[in-house]
Amino acid sequence: NVNCSSVASASFTIGCILESPAVPTGDAVQNIEVPNAGDATLANIVVAGTGLIWYASEADALAGINPLPIGTVLVDGTTYYVVSSNGTCSSAPLAVTVNVTLGTAGFDNASFSYYPNPTVDVLNVNYTRNIESVSIVNMLGQEVKNLRPNANTFAIDMTNLQVGTYFMTVTSEEATHTVKVIKK
Repeated sequence: NVNCSSVASASFTIGCILESPAVPTGDAVQNIEVPNAGDATLANIVVAGTGLIWYASEADALAGINPLPIGTVLVDGTTYYVVSSNGTCSSAPLAVTVNVTLGTAGFDNASFSYYPNPTVDVLNVNYTRNIESVSIVNMLGQEVKNLRPNANTFAIDMTNLQVGTYFMTVTSEEATHTVKVIKK
């Protein structure tokens, strides 16, 4: 019985040596730019390999314990470890250090306002960046207004629109944001 388990253990070890997956490939330092804090996750790290499994430490990666979910939020300046796995065997880990920065590509919802909503006649729009275009679409998907304000603050005359719900899409610096507007 002891011989069987040592033979099984030896064949598993030899099998992993012979069939161990290749170490994942990717840059050891990766810069990840996201529009909002908390948006950067393990899914944003670019690596190639099969059956990728992420770990918070090299010791965990080597032992195959405490894997991280792919939705784990990245911490700036932290090193994460990834292995390729074929189900029974894992590769040596690849260490990836991430530099997370907030980019300007996204729309900053906290710096955007529109009021009053619901509105009867005029909808005021404010944003910290230049708003290049505004499109207002009715519930049927028909565009009822298309404006190019090229301003941070402006008013939209909605007196000629029918009572109902509309979607306003604001474009600023190639980022867009869509909100629901109610006309009374």
